[in-house]
Amino acid sequence: MKHSIIKEKADEIILSQRSLLYGLEPLERGNVQVECLSSYICRLACAHNISVGALFTEYIYPRMQSYSYFKKNINHQKLLDGSTVNHIGTIAQNLIDIIESLTDIKRLDEISLLNWNGILNKRSAIINSKKRWCPNCISEWALNHKPIYEPLLWHLKELKICSIHKMPLQDECDECGRTSPYFTAKIKLGFCSYCNAFLGQEHIKRNKESLTNREKYFLSGYSELLTMNHSINGFPTTHSVRKFFKYLKENNHKISFKAFSDNLNAFNNKRIGTWFANQHLPPLEFWSRISEITNIPIHSLLMEKNNYDVLMPYLQRKTRKKVEPWPDIENTQQILLDYIKKDNNSLNFTEVAESLGLNRKSVEYHFPELISIIVERNKLYRDNERDFNQERIKLKLENILKDPFMNKISLKKTLMLLEVSYKVARRLYPELCDEIIKRHKIYKTKVKNERIKRDKTDIKEIIYSYHNRGVYPSDTLICKVFPRAIIFKQKYYRDFRNEVRKELGYDL
Repeated sequence: MKHSIIKEKADEIILSQRSLLYGLEPLERGNVQVECLSSYICRLACAHNISVGALFTEYIYPRMQSYSYFKKNINHQKLLDGSTVNHIGTIAQNLIDIIESLTDIKRLDEISLLNWNGILNKRSAIINSKKRWCPNCISEWALNHKPIYEPLLWHLKELKICSIHKMPLQDECDECGRTSPYFTAKIKLGFCSYCNAFLGQEHIKRNKESLTNREKYFLSGYSELLTMNHSINGFPTTHSVRKFFKYLKENNHKISFKAFSDNLNAFNNKRIGTWFANQHLPPLEFWSRISEITNIPIHSLLMEKNNYDVLMPYLQRKTRKKVEPWPDIENTQQILLDYIKKDNNSLNFTEVAESLGLNRKSVEYHFPELISIIVERNKLYRDNERDFNQERIKLKLENILKDPFMNKISLKKTLMLLEVSYKVARRLYPELCDEIIKRHKIYKTKVKNERIKRDKTDIKEIIYSYHNRGVYPSDTLICKVFPRAIIFKQKYYRDFRNEVRKELGYDL
């Protein structure tokens, strides 16, 4: 008689399955300064002592849904674009799913805006095409021995100022003047992808800048989305947006898109019409403005039943003001003459009539001579002001050329610091602009030559060091010791490496 062995579940040894990669936790999760996905990928590669290129080609690409597409690009050593990785599309979602399975770290969507793709427009460029950073933040982290990373806020296209230091975010290296991609095969956070210069170094003193109203609304909106990512489970969808606009339409029969646009002091009325017709999604700036008016968080605004009565006046046409009776002719004439005597020429005629409380049409009809005096004086004032501003721009550019330390920054950055329009400067003073460009190019060439000289000296020392110890200085050993092995991608450095070995009598 055969006896079956019954195995109790309690007797089974249950072992937890190990993840393929180390479970690195994202930085500042649930915080406004939360780490972005591209930064997390770079730190994940560093934690495993492999290059970002190896992480993509060996672990990520083979698991992607569109592997056939990526397989073609692997041969060309092409990496994903960071603006796609940090975006809210299907590739970003697929990437997060893969990394979660590799690391066993859950809810990595909290370091992206994927949870909010129901209210954000996928077609609009939310993420900047090139990497941006705050030198002050990087310097402080390095000084305090904290990990260097990239907050998602740095890469949002609409935000150009660091929310902590109120300084413009940089997108060019101060050393080589090049913009950095989000990924290179051997990228190192906090350092330039090309010259390996530390991005926390400050070569010039930067002035603090205040956020524009539009930037304030975007910052407020994105800050709420990033912090709420960690604390809630349900997120608004496109259907939530439709319900919101449907409610406004049904409860306001005299709705005016023009009035809504004017009262919000933002957005085109035709554009607003497409939101009500469910043709397009509003930008985050809109939800921030509505949140401010209603005093309701964006999440609650779209996920809960609310009273929107406070919005009704914004949707209705403004009632016309009562037309004030025209003042008598003699009194109006005296008011205008008194104004002309004051010799205040900074206002145009419309502004003068408004400030004096006069009916513009009445004044135009009765006193054309006095109007022409005001108009001529204002024109002369504006011409003088323009000449003064032009002279001031010229003086600023000349002072820049006199400052030996300002050759480190490009013309574009120089004009940004001076708060001068690039087009205006090029139109008014092309020679001075060309001189600044020329000087910056000379500086960059000098820095490049010095860097090459240092690199060659270091390479030579490494080769001689191995040779003196009786060890053949192979390419692998040299790359192991040299801090920026990426430079050997350039034929110039490979040839120099071979020349030094030939000097020592090695056959190649």
